[in-house]
Amino acid sequence: GLKQSWLNGSIMTTVAVYQIEKENLVISNPDYIEGENDDVEPALINFGLVESSGAEFTLVGDVSDNISITANYAYNDTLVKEGSTSNTYDGTRFANAPRHQAGFWARYNLESIDSSFAMGVDYVSEQISLDGQRVKPYTIFDASWTTQWNAMLLSINVKNLFDKEYAVSGFSERNGHFPGEPREVVVQVSYDF
Repeated sequence: GLKQSWLNGSIMTTVAVYQIEKENLVISNPDYIEGENDDVEPALINFGLVESSGAEFTLVGDVSDNISITANYAYNDTLVKEGSTSNTYDGTRFANAPRHQAGFWARYNLESIDSSFAMGVDYVSEQISLDGQRVKPYTIFDASWTTQWNAMLLSINVKNLFDKEYAVSGFSERNGHFPGEPREVVVQVSYDF
């Protein structure tokens, strides 16, 4: 990986390239049904070798005195290279590993009222579930407001701002997908003594 600062340190970038091999990963068997096919299907299956290769890029910087940004992108190609049993998926994409992920956050400081407002967006590309179903890509927006009064700090964070329904990963056709979190508003108050 490489790290570099630009424009007198106001912008920082990092780039990383990787190749990782993992052996003997164990996952739940999507074909296993407890009490129905215990004698023919194992509850867990083994992947002999999974290979992941990709690259990541991050940019963090101050665009002006009041505006700061964070941007990132990751490419990840993860494949099952060898299976140890007949019901592994040799040569296929590894389950629930998106090829592309990206994010962007921008923060605007309102110095006159000791506050800041931020908006962010995160994107995750299509994934493949354990039994080959497609898990749709999704884009989620978040927002936050932070303000300070003397020694008290108030933060309001909204995750999944537009209350989008989405799946973060998939299991099998029988078991469906794992749903993403609905809109969540978190209010925090802290006081410095």
